[in-house]
Amino acid sequence: MIFQGISAFAGREIGTVLRINNALKVDADEKSHHGLNQELDTWNNTVAAVLNDMEAERKQFLKEKQETKADIVDIQITLLKDRVFQDKVRFFLDHGYSAPASITRAVTWEKNSLLKVKNNYLRERTKDIEDMGNRLVSWLAGYRNVKLPGVGGGTIIVTEDIFPSLLMEIKQGSINGIILQQGSATSHAVILAGSMGIPTLIQCKAAKDLKDGDVVYLNATSGYVEGPLSPERKDSMHAQLVFYHRRETDLSNSRMLPAETADKQRIRIMANITDVAAGEKSLQMGADGVGLFRTEFFFMNRSDLPSEQEQFECYCDVAGKLNGKPLTIRTIDIGADKRIDSLKLEKEQNPFLGYRAIRICADHEELFLTQLRACLRASAFGKICIMFPMISSLQELHMAKQAVQKAKRQLQMAGQAYDENIKVGMMVEIPSAALMAERFAEEVDFFSIGSNDLTQYTLAVDRLNSKISYLYDPLNPAVLKLIAKTIHAALKTKIVCSLCGEMAADPLAIPLLLGFGLRYFSMNMEKIPLTKKLISLLNVDRMEPLSNECLKAEDSDEIRKKLKTFLGDGYWEWIS
Repeated sequence: MIFQGISAFAGREIGTVLRINNALKVDADEKSHHGLNQELDTWNNTVAAVLNDMEAERKQFLKEKQETKADIVDIQITLLKDRVFQDKVRFFLDHGYSAPASITRAVTWEKNSLLKVKNNYLRERTKDIEDMGNRLVSWLAGYRNVKLPGVGGGTIIVTEDIFPSLLMEIKQGSINGIILQQGSATSHAVILAGSMGIPTLIQCKAAKDLKDGDVVYLNATSGYVEGPLSPERKDSMHAQLVFYHRRETDLSNSRMLPAETADKQRIRIMANITDVAAGEKSLQMGADGVGLFRTEFFFMNRSDLPSEQEQFECYCDVAGKLNGKPLTIRTIDIGADKRIDSLKLEKEQNPFLGYRAIRICADHEELFLTQLRACLRASAFGKICIMFPMISSLQELHMAKQAVQKAKRQLQMAGQAYDENIKVGMMVEIPSAALMAERFAEEVDFFSIGSNDLTQYTLAVDRLNSKISYLYDPLNPAVLKLIAKTIHAALKTKIVCSLCGEMAADPLAIPLLLGFGLRYFSMNMEKIPLTKKLISLLNVDRMEPLSNECLKAEDSDEIRKKLKTFLGDGYWEWIS
């Protein structure tokens, strides 16, 4: 049987199912048999012991340079020290409940409070609170650490959801995969699984039918699990896995080589990142620099706005990790699906067409200038470019460029250094910008095509709406014509043009983009090795007529048919 899920961390493996239950069962109605004073002593001693244990864990993880694990433990330490949580446990102790029951009740109260919050990041922390509570009751039950029994080579864990602390007990490479019936890609457990290189599938509800000991094939790249496997099917899938792992080794070994087409044209492959750590990792994946630093995530999930100094240090840190390679900083693209609590923006009926990105910056001048000054100051310490999102008119672009000049004057008056020749560019992600690309190209140093938004705005399709997701298609001829027009305008004006949406790593789109003249691609770093390989199989001289032919097509089905006919087996075997 095939069970569909959502890929959280790619990979393919065969393994034996181990079903686990995360938490110890606690009777939340259990009353104390020892009296309040003894229960309070038990509670205080448990908190001290668990905090001491977690502090030791954190130090060990930092010593081993396992920053992701250290950060998760640090969050749980903060949760355990929280005065509101501790007071709530004491409240239940005062009302006659045992220590385990009081902890369980306090955790439930804290969880329910967070579930009422609209902020997705905070809602995701409910699993950390449950995990922290489970540590406490496990300690009370006599377990020094939460353990994951029965794990061995070839194990694939199957459960509803999983606590981060359980994964921390697993050694690198000791399990083949994780299948969660629930779960979220932004939960700390799933992030931790990804950092450990464990193929992970989430939201696989039908996996409840898998049993302990079932042999399954997990394809967390395509988002499904197949099982239980017969001996014959297992042998067949094992042969496929041998080829897959050989291919992955090949990609890993060649990822640091420059991206070149078969006819020796040099292509730049850049990374899209959201934080400092990803900057360094992007180089390890073979990136030629960062084509998109999504700075809005630095502003989210906090009650205040980051200061100029905070931003300056962050941008300097990323630039330093890139060792002189370019860093393109996109000014904050907030609004729509990315909200900043500290700005208290009103809820909108149609936020993707509303008050967002450069439109907000136009109204909040100091917010904009603070970020621009930080970018400019950091440009004295690295190869930094500034990029504006969601430009729809020349007036918006002029406003943004004037703000850069004002920020420069402010730094000059303060005697602070910056790169006087810093390059300033814009996202082309709105049809009006693509249609006027030749005029915009006269005003900026570079373009970056945001294919995700350009597709949704061109086709009037909300890309987050599952009911109409079948209409969202970057290979639609109308979208391709706007992309080609933008690239040609950049080539004519001799400015750099990149593409930074999901389309940049789409195996079907890559030949078309090369044929249109695109030479700068920017993508999620995990996709860089395969993209480099696919580019090496393509000849630009042959892609140009193919791309021009596809622009004449009436629909995307015709385009896909042309591509599949044109591209040989040697290309398809890398993406099967």
